[in-house]
This record gives sequence, structure tokens and C-alpha cells, in this order.
Amino acid sequence: MSEISALLAGFGGFTALAFAMDRHHRDMIGALPKGRNLLMFKAGGWAALSFAAVPLEARFGLAVGLIFWLGMLTLGALGVAVALTYRPSLLPAAGLIALPLSLCAAALSGVS
Repeated sequence: MSEISALLAGFGGFTALAFAMDRHHRDMIGALPKGRNLLMFKAGGWAALSFAAVPLEARFGLAVGLIFWLGMLTLGALGVAVALTYRPSLLPAAGLIALPLSLCAAALSGVS
């Protein structure tokens, strides 16, 4: 479950970072972002990417957990890139669903 939690947190984090970019934001919802929203998307995205490391480090230790974390971030970024290419309008909903599911998966895996 910790791998799923990290993957979902990575997907949600990269979705938030995509929202912070003008072009991707316009592709996803059809409007340009405002200044304060950009800061919130960037902070939320980086926080989610950082959170993705916690369950993996708790389960595998620091050395192996960081390697798993990089792998899960790569898979999450790949998912966002594919979604931005083929169905950018579905990405906001998918990113919004991914973050709470990540927290649920982390709770089920025993990470507190």
C-alpha cells in the first residue's frame, strides 16, 4: 500500500505543478491562472511530492525508500504527461481524487 500511496501522491503533486504552468493550466480548464493561485499550486505540488517519500521511507528505510520514491515519482509524472497529451480536461478531477486516495492508502499501510 505504501507504493500506491506514493504513486498517487506523486500523480497529484505533478498535477498541481502542471496547474502552476500557464500552458497546462489553459489546456486543462481554458483560463490562465491568477498570481496567488500559482503560489498555492506550486506549494501544494511540492508538498505532495515530498509526502510521497514518507510511506516508502517508513517501509523500506532511507536508502531503498528514496530509490522507490524516485521510481514512483517517475511513474506519476508519466501519468500526468500522458493525461496532458490525450485528455487534459480529465486531469483536474484525477489529480483531485489522487490526493485523498493517497492519504487513505498511507493510513492503510500503517504510516502515521
